[in-house]
Amino acid sequence: MDVGSAKVIGAGLAAIGAGLAAIGVGSIFGQYLNGALRNPEADAKMGGRLILYFGVVQLTLPKLGKVITAREDQMSGDLATAEKAQAEATQLGLDYDAGVAAAQDAARAQLTAARLSAATAVEGKLAAANAALDAKAATAQAALDAARNKALAEIETVAAEAATAIVEKLTGNRPADADAVAAARAALA
Repeated sequence: MDVGSAKVIGAGLAAIGAGLAAIGVGSIFGQYLNGALRNPEADAKMGGRLILYFGVVQLTLPKLGKVITAREDQMSGDLATAEKAQAEATQLGLDYDAGVAAAQDAARAQLTAARLSAATAVEGKLAAANAALDAKAATAQAALDAARNKALAEIETVAAEAATAIVEKLTGNRPADADAVAAARAALA
């Protein structure tokens, strides 16, 4: 309900009392006329009372008008206060919604920053672990290469000695050590 409608309804409700008072005054004067026309002798007796009643009504009508005006003013003030309270409540609701939205945005930003920080830290640790693994793999490969070369050298030596011994037994001549080593290398390659 808007303010204009509420004011009109309030004024109508306040005017009910004035309307009822007017009906009462009209009824009294109507009954006086009815009684005076039916019984003209009672007119003198009732006329004084009617004038007295009319005087009382004339004195009370301004007071009734003041009461009606006071009620209208009070209702207008109450409506203005209610409008102000509604505006404040609406503003508080908007401020609350804005605060919640700002807090959500801040939380999202912190979450994004935390994810980025965690991803960076994980990538750094992963890179360090990969570097350590690569270094260990290189060290292990070097050790394997050295062991293989040593084993091949020992095999060449054993093969050259065996070949020298076989040739010497078969031919009776001992071949040169360099020739035996070259022949063993050629056979192993």
